Amino acid sequence: MIKLFRQFDEFFMLLLLLIFAVILVYFIPVSLNRLVFVLFLIPVWFSKKDYFWYAFILLILEHPGGLFSGGTLADPFRLPLYTLYPRVSFGFEELYVLLILLKFLLSNKLNVLKTFAFKRQFQVLGVLLIILLIVSLLLGMSAVSLRNAYKTLINLSLYFSAIFIFRKEEDIISFFKALFPFVFFALFLQVYDITQHQQVVALLKPGITTTQGVLSGELMRPIEMSVALMITLAGSFLFLGTGSKYFSRNYLILINVTAILSILMTATRSWFMGFAAMYLFYFILNKKFIKRNVFYASLGIVFAITILLLLPSIETQVKQAWSRLETIEELAKGDITAGGTLSRLTVRGPRVMEGFRKSSILFGAGFSNLYYEYGDGHVGYQNILLHSGIIGFLLLFLFAFRLYSKPYRLSLKTSIPDLKYILRNLPLVLPAVLIINSGTQFWGYNVSDISRVMFLGFYISIVSVYLNKHKYMIETARFEHSIK
Repeated sequence: MIKLFRQFDEFFMLLLLLIFAVILVYFIPVSLNRLVFVLFLIPVWFSKKDYFWYAFILLILEHPGGLFSGGTLADPFRLPLYTLYPRVSFGFEELYVLLILLKFLLSNKLNVLKTFAFKRQFQVLGVLLIILLIVSLLLGMSAVSLRNAYKTLINLSLYFSAIFIFRKEEDIISFFKALFPFVFFALFLQVYDITQHQQVVALLKPGITTTQGVLSGELMRPIEMSVALMITLAGSFLFLGTGSKYFSRNYLILINVTAILSILMTATRSWFMGFAAMYLFYFILNKKFIKRNVFYASLGIVFAITILLLLPSIETQVKQAWSRLETIEELAKGDITAGGTLSRLTVRGPRVMEGFRKSSILFGAGFSNLYYEYGDGHVGYQNILLHSGIIGFLLLFLFAFRLYSKPYRLSLKTSIPDLKYILRNLPLVLPAVLIINSGTQFWGYNVSDISRVMFLGFYISIVSVYLNKHKYMIETARFEHSIK
């Protein structure tokens, strides 16, 4: 029992913190819970385990069971909101983002930036961000646009802060250790959703049955913790073929299968296609490994079938979800509405492109009133064009290509087995992100969902960590060879 607790101690701590946060939001008066939530920032400031608090904030922002999802200022059942001046306020999560930014700016660890593998790309994108702000002012910005702009800038600072949070492999391993078990937690929440036709939040917030997804009618869509599922799926692929002592292959297979089963149950086409793309690229890039480990692949299939047989509610949901995913076939046949279910291509996309034609074209509309009039995160690629223009679009996707190609090319050169495997599979995330971005914004400056920004900040940082690890191991080998 003690050994088990040590293996999952930070998972249990995260679970307890989430329960404590639920008590604060739903059972404690607003005036008091605002004060107590601020106290969370004290251990955040002094902690040496920054990855732990990063995971905690990520989980809260994932709204498990629909919790913590209140939006308006008057909503007493939301994460605390702190007003400094009229119309100038910060949510608790934003205070966290600002605090860790300040923490690292004042630290003596800024030399970490010197070894950051994508420093040049960040510099170029930083200059582009300044140009976009200038374009925004020229096109016109209202008080609302200014507010949205500074909120976006706060989110974007996570890309910088994540570099300091995930500086070494130990931080990455610990982060995955804490988050991996939540894939089973997400599936449990989905089973509750489809059997009770409501999310857990309905037990605590009067008048609310669900805050995301659809839990009524013939086709239900229980959406729970999608970003966390993506992290766990990517992590399971990342370590499955290593001789790592941190995770057993059986455990990683269970996580892997549960993640894809969970996202299938949501009946969300872009997310399922993104996850499926990770599988496709994994099979292409790891043919030899899969042939040598047929047993583990078979174990995953057996586990999935067992879940379906033991839990009829999941089996029924999977069948219903698959019927919606089959509408993709209509799109392939030439029906751009996908059987009447896809307004993105016929309504949303054209409207965003109408706004793009009114923008500066080369640099888009930035954070101007024009952008917020025509912007639509449900059509990610058109939205990037509207926001960042042709030049921004090209620079952002050149960066995505660099994220994909750099670790893969190094994997072809290195002869260190575990590192070779990790470098080869780090790029799996990019196809998924770019596919999901077609249906909901997941790439670019204007990603409104903070949990997605946290995921991308984490991903970019770990790619840099393993690129630097390769460089260090090569230099060490050369040094040892020279002194022999």
